[in-house]
Order: sequence, then structure tokens, then C-alpha cells
Amino acid sequence: MAWLTTERPCPVPGQGGSASAAILCQSVTVGDRTPVLMAGRSLQTNLSTLTWSTDGAQVTKSYDLKVTEEAFGPRLVILGHHHHRPRALTQFSYELRVNQLLARHVPPVATPRLTGHDRRAASLTFEAVDGEPLGPKYPLALSEDHLDGLVALAQATRSYGHRPRWLRRFPIRSRLWSARQVALLTQTEHRALLALLGDMTIKWVFAHGDITPRNVLDGPNGLVLIDWEWAGLYPDGYELAFLWFVLVDRPGGREAVESEICTEPRTFWLSALLIELLHLEFGVDEEFRSMHVQTKERLLARVLEGG
Repeated sequence: MAWLTTERPCPVPGQGGSASAAILCQSVTVGDRTPVLMAGRSLQTNLSTLTWSTDGAQVTKSYDLKVTEEAFGPRLVILGHHHHRPRALTQFSYELRVNQLLARHVPPVATPRLTGHDRRAASLTFEAVDGEPLGPKYPLALSEDHLDGLVALAQATRSYGHRPRWLRRFPIRSRLWSARQVALLTQTEHRALLALLGDMTIKWVFAHGDITPRNVLDGPNGLVLIDWEWAGLYPDGYELAFLWFVLVDRPGGREAVESEICTEPRTFWLSALLIELLHLEFGVDEEFRSMHVQTKERLLARVLEGG
């Protein structure tokens, strides 16, 4: 996975006011290994090839428009919830539009900066500078400062006011239906959740959609949020709920997130349930599945009982 950041002053609450200009970085990780700078090299990913300039100042992400559905991996499940076909050109076009939006209207966090693109070649070019991720998706250890910074980022994106019509909207009902189809929800549970949705007033906000330690760089001048592939409109609280989900192995991590819930609690817990259902549908390792199922049951009870 490529990490792209930009030099831009971005205020992040909880980090002493405004974060100073973030230093742009491009690095690569395979699994959860430490990222390495890739100046003058290239890397093949499932859907694209990343190519760095010889001086390491820029990186170009070129989509392979001939990839098969199998190359999409877990993306197939998410795209299915959106009723979208897995097409590399569609992924490229959406990622381009998101990055153009962020370039035109500065978000409240440090973001990737797009410097060029080629529609015919399905490529995006970003500026690249130094920086390292805070850790893997599911960190075992995370400093208090980094934990506070992640929470601050998850709270900050909701204030972004630019929400064009083409942004993807999180498909709550599709995800619930998909969970019912694969027996993650009983018919009674599914009907109860749909009835609950009918009574809820959900506030929709702009969100990154995948805030995890591996998608946040610790640059010389502050934290930088990268990889905006799943940016769109989400229930207010989803961003923080996703962070809650991935901090399962960090002692005190989930409790720290819960103490900062600033949205309607039931929406937060519903978001956490939907995230858990998604990962169970992906397919988790057998040794962890029972733990995830238990978490799903607790979240389901909490949502249906009123948060």
C-alpha cells in the first residue's frame, strides 16, 4: 500500500492547536512490515504500479485497467455493498476526484497532495517526502501522544464542509442485507435493525473512512492522514468507530476512543457494528473469529438496547 502525504498547514484539535505544515512522504509497506523509501524504484500492487522518480520527489500510481475481479480482494465486498462493479477505471476515476477535491478545498487535516494525473494512462502523481506510519492496522502498542493524535484526526474530518453529490454514501441497508445473506444476522435481528434505522435521524458527514495507524504518518511536523480511497459520506461517528475497531489489541485504546465520543451514541455503536459485520464478511482468521463474533453480539445488543 502506498502512503502519500502533503505539505500543508492543517489544524488538528488535540495536538496543541494547529498542526504545522506536514512533510510530504511516500513509503511502502508489505503486510505490517516497516515502510521503506522507494526513490527510483517501482512496486506492483493488486490494482496498480507505483513508480518513484529517481530523486524520490514524486511518485506515480498507475492503475492496471486489465486486472481481473480476483485482484480486488476485500474491495469486492465493499463495492458489492455499493452495487458497483469491480472496475479499475472506476477506482482510478473516484480516487482522482477525491484528491482533486482535497486540492481545491483544504481539509482540516494534512492530506495527500496531487501534482498531476493522466486519464488515458489512468495514473496519479503525488509529491513524496519523508515520514513513517504509526503502526500496522491493528497495533499492539501505541504511544499516548499517537493515540490522542489518531482520535483528533478522526474527530477533525467531520468538519469538512465540501460534500459534492458524487461522493460515495455509506450503504447502511446494503451492508445489513449482505450480513443477513451470509448468516451474520438472523432474520429477527435484521428486521429489528431496519426498524431502528427508520426511527433514527442520522447526520451524514465527510469522512476518510479508514483511519488506522498504518494510514497515518508521523512526519517531522505532525501527523498526516493518507490513502483516501474510501473517502465519502458516512454517519457522524463512523470515523471514530473505525478507529475504535482497530484498537482492539492496544490496551486502553478502545476506552480512550469511547471517552471522546462526541456524536449521538447509538450512531457510533451502530457504525461499530457495521464495521464488525464487514470484517466478518471479509473472513477473519479462524483463531480470531470467535472473538469477532462475540464483539458483534455485544455491539448488536448495545445498539438494539439504545446505545
